[in-house]
Amino acid sequence: ITLSPSGDVYTTRSSLSAPDPFKGSVNGFTRMGAPIESFAFDAVNQSTRGLEDLTFDSAGNIYVASRNGIGPIGDPDSVGSIFRIDAGTSAITVLQPFDQAPSYRGITVTNTDRIYAASSRGSFAGDEQMIETNAAGASLNEFSPTGNGVRHLEVDYSVTASLVALTRDASGGGAPIYGWRRFDLAGNLIDTVDIGSSSVFNPIGLDIDAAGTLWTYNLETDAVERYRIDGTLLESHPIAINGDFIRDFMYTPDGAALFAYRTQVPAPASAPLLGLAGVIAARRRR
Repeated sequence: ITLSPSGDVYTTRSSLSAPDPFKGSVNGFTRMGAPIESFAFDAVNQSTRGLEDLTFDSAGNIYVASRNGIGPIGDPDSVGSIFRIDAGTSAITVLQPFDQAPSYRGITVTNTDRIYAASSRGSFAGDEQMIETNAAGASLNEFSPTGNGVRHLEVDYSVTASLVALTRDASGGGAPIYGWRRFDLAGNLIDTVDIGSSSVFNPIGLDIDAAGTLWTYNLETDAVERYRIDGTLLESHPIAINGDFIRDFMYTPDGAALFAYRTQVPAPASAPLLGLAGVIAARRRR
């Protein structure tokens, strides 16, 4: 889930459980939920069945990260992809699948239109990798492993622009550890923050505010949580919803909490959501 440059809400819709040729789509809505537009991926490739994350560049083009389709790893129809939806023509272009990586989970664009994507279960030199590309799909950089799974990817502009990857790290054996890793734009690791196992921290969605603090929804505590980049919990806003069906969460610049849900489950009641948004907005004004 993301906001367009004009402030509308855009989401991806996956269809891994639906028969071919019914595939995923990108859909735009007003903040009140009225449909604006929809982009169908029916004839692109199998990875459109698993559309995951999306973002906009400064020109209004949409970039979409997708995980693998239904074929075996190595099959051209099963690789993950990065797509661009042209703001002027609505044409969908496949940017390189980058070494047949089967699963992209996060994508972000900097304010200078540098495009980064995080690959989970990739076939790079390390276990999971991040890549830099551009609007033409050139492979500009591949860099450090980001953990055993990437949940989301955002840019922190509070000091010097850096990438923050929300990670699930199972490389040490035992229960996976959730947290985040921060990189400079050249791909050098700056720091690693491990919060704990999923019994403590099980995050959905990620946003970095202007102060450089991190917002996410913790499925374990049923709360929107705000952290310093060093991992210190600053505040927590309980909102009890069925976490099994949340696909994404975002914290908006005007202080609202937005959730993307699986379609067969109703969204949370408007009163708790509006109350939470008001609490966050009020705290930002102090």
